[in-house]
Amino acid sequence: MDSLFDYLDWRGDIAFSYDGVNEVDCALLAWLTYFDYENLLAGDGRKDSLKNICDRYLKQSDPEADRKRDVFYNSVYPLFVKAGKTARYGKVSVLDHAHVLSDKDGVQFAAMTFSVLPDLDIIAFEGTDSNVVGWKENLELSYMDEVPAQKLAVEYVGRILAKRGKKTIICGHSKGGNLAVYSMLKNSDKGDLIERVYNFDGPGMNETVLASDTYSKYSDKIVTIVPRTSIVGRFFGHREKFHVTDSDETGFAQHALTAWGVKGTDFLYVDAMDELSDYTEETMREWLDEISVDEKKRFLDTLFTVLDENNITTFEGLSGQKAVKALQDIGSSVNGLDPESKAILKQVIGSLISNGVKNAKERATDGFRNGAGKAADGLVNGAEKAADGIKRMMIRSEEKKKKRIEMKADKNKPDKN
Repeated sequence: MDSLFDYLDWRGDIAFSYDGVNEVDCALLAWLTYFDYENLLAGDGRKDSLKNICDRYLKQSDPEADRKRDVFYNSVYPLFVKAGKTARYGKVSVLDHAHVLSDKDGVQFAAMTFSVLPDLDIIAFEGTDSNVVGWKENLELSYMDEVPAQKLAVEYVGRILAKRGKKTIICGHSKGGNLAVYSMLKNSDKGDLIERVYNFDGPGMNETVLASDTYSKYSDKIVTIVPRTSIVGRFFGHREKFHVTDSDETGFAQHALTAWGVKGTDFLYVDAMDELSDYTEETMREWLDEISVDEKKRFLDTLFTVLDENNITTFEGLSGQKAVKALQDIGSSVNGLDPESKAILKQVIGSLISNGVKNAKERATDGFRNGAGKAADGLVNGAEKAADGIKRMMIRSEEKKKKRIEMKADKNKPDKN
């Protein structure tokens, strides 16, 4: 199955002036927003060619250090280097790179504009990387009217359209896809400049946005593309048509654009998403409908406070050799929570597991296609074990608390001798 790398081999020597922009080009540029451009942009970072940036990177890069970075980044920099060396992408101008990462303000945001033709710009938004704060924003979309990254995206698109005044395509992967759609809707007064919006496996919109006249008017500009086992792309509401692409990966690994199948200047499309994607969407929807806005907020505040207390700012802190200690520290922090905070964690996690078990049992009864009934049984068993584990953790926590109280009481008893 061909990928973005194969696409570069096939199309890399053909300039955009000869063969215009297609959806695969937009996906590739969206993926390049994840690259670390720090110390690589000339001057104030306002304008440079992708080739110059690539050359600068190769002169000062340390391949061994790059390989030691997170797995996600390792799927980005090889594509960046390969693209920068091609005639098609090397001459593309990179404009107005913006990057904000702040745990304090709860925002992870990056955007850049690619000038691909004299009369066409592509604005691309970075999605969620391995930083915990970015994933918190993803989850905050479930109850906030506007998360910080969405506000920055609206301002960025408005500024670029006003300054450049060119026909523009807006795109993004994961949360970046959500930002692309949201920023287009909130800049509808400049809608004549926006040709299309590509959402590559990104979350949808809340019900307020979906019900708006603006969404109805401009939804035909939105192109949403997801892999067979889409997880992130099934979050929240979509009313635009889905296009489903094949992948040579399984499960959540399909989220990476480098795992998508490419056929010519299009993605390799299939008829529908698979059962696991449908199961996840159904479970998440029921779970989010079941818990209140206040419960969502309190749950996320408590969960990310625990992570912050344990200095876990990226998901690398929960993997590899650090995982055992990190999970032990998190367990200690959970045990030390006040009763109300502990109760909200138990209630919300319990609700998610309950919905997961229910849907897995239903699908196991009906039988998934191609033997997926066995997978459903595994989900049921796994979810039930997880539920039992949480229950045991809570019981142990209460027993320890009771024992500490008893020991303290014994210590304070007067000596009868």
